[in-house]
Amino acid sequence: MKEQFAKLLESWSLYGSAQDIFVHLLTKVDLLFDQQIRPLLGELDVRQVDELTEKLIVTPIIDECGIEVFDLDYHTAMGMIYWLADRCYVSWHR
Repeated sequence: MKEQFAKLLESWSLYGSAQDIFVHLLTKVDLLFDQQIRPLLGELDVRQVDELTEKLIVTPIIDECGIEVFDLDYHTAMGMIYWLADRCYVSWHR
């Protein structure tokens, strides 16, 4: 999923407006994760974290951007979270 998003990001890397959209989406993912999911990591099991991530981050990102702007599906949107985690913006640890 992370690679799928990285490829999408790379394919739009020469377009300033697309990069602006990705910045908006990535900062939104980072903020939502920090505010709504990270505080609950110690209380929830993996399945609950996954469900909450889908409900609070992935689905709203798809609804906001969807396939009309980019080829952004659930795997790609989830890949955004993994991409951020790989760069130490999102931490799955409390």
